[in-house]
Amino acid sequence: MHVNWQNVTGGFELDTADLESDQLLDGFAWVGVSAQRVGVHGLPGGEQFGLRGWDPERCGTLDHPGDDFSFDIYMQAARAIGPAILGGAEARKIVARGASQSTLRLGTYANAIQPMERLFEFLVPC
Repeated sequence: MHVNWQNVTGGFELDTADLESDQLLDGFAWVGVSAQRVGVHGLPGGEQFGLRGWDPERCGTLDHPGDDFSFDIYMQAARAIGPAILGGAEARKIVARGASQSTLRLGTYANAIQPMERLFEFLVPC
């Protein structure tokens, strides 16, 4: 399973679908995590590009406490993905992914949190 730290460099969420589409065919699941506040709320003046503005019916009540919580949000999201989310399947390997500034955040995760938690088998910047 690939757990993607959604990239918010542009002021809204982007995924890294270039690799996932091939690997989904090989039995990998892909999950995007809104770990950073900009992805949920958008930038000031660009709130319509955050998840809340993009789909108010589905995401309008989401609230992100801020990027100080991003590492914990990412880790908790990965832990929450189990058979109920994966249609009864069990994840055999969990891969952390991210691109652009998300790669930098994953680098911090890899150095500060991964050695203690050991949640991910691989950390893959792209």
